[in-house]
Amino acid sequence: MAFVQSNQQLNNNNNNMIYWHLIQLLDVSPNGRVIQAI
Repeated sequence: MAFVQSNQQLNNNNNNMIYWHLIQLLDVSPNGRVIQAI
């Protein structure tokens, strides 16, 4: 993961939003290749 999580109390909702945006970016990638973000 590109993000360094030093705070153990991060909100799960925030993490889900980050992953959701990463998936959206991967889905619209020009080359159409699937990359594992996790």
